[in-house]
Parts: sequence; C-alpha cells; structure tokens
Amino acid sequence: MASLMDIGRSAVTAQREALNVTGQNIANIETEGYRRRDASLTEVIGNQSELTAKTSQTGLGVQLSDVQRAFNSYLTDSSRSATSRFEAADTFETNCAT
Repeated sequence: MASLMDIGRSAVTAQREALNVTGQNIANIETEGYRRRDASLTEVIGNQSELTAKTSQTGLGVQLSDVQRAFNSYLTDSSRSATSRFEAADTFETNCAT
C-alpha cells in the first residue's frame, strides 16, 4: 500500500509539471504561432504505479497524463479555404491577363 508521503509526492510532482505548462503559456503569449497547451491529470492506478503491483487499488496518487495543444479545426479549415479561393482567383487573373 502506498504511503501518504508517496501519494503527496506524486501530487506535488504532477502539479509542478502542470504549472510548467502554464508558465510556458504565459511566457509565449506574444509568440507568433504559439498555441496554448492544457495539462491533464489522471489518477494513478495499481498497474501504473511503482508503489504496488496490485491492479485493483485506487488512491495511489495522481500523474500528468497528457499535454494537448489548443486547436480550432474551424479556423484552420476556414484559413485553408480562403487561401485556396485566393490562389484560384490569382491564377484565373494571371491567365486572363495574358
């Protein structure tokens, strides 16, 4: 069974990693092309823990499971569509002018 110190250590470590992601978001707020990232925390289950080999145990702590970049597919598709229409119009204008 995991001790309270081990559970607390996993929580502090996961929160420190999540704060690093938040710090990167703040530091890069004015950076062109940077997209906000979100950290996801999940519960440590028995088979993921170095603390125990039992798979049915819960309450073993928390860990950083994933860091995802913010993404808006509508804006990306809209930008691609506008670029495509511009290129088609530009090509049409070039061919008609000659």
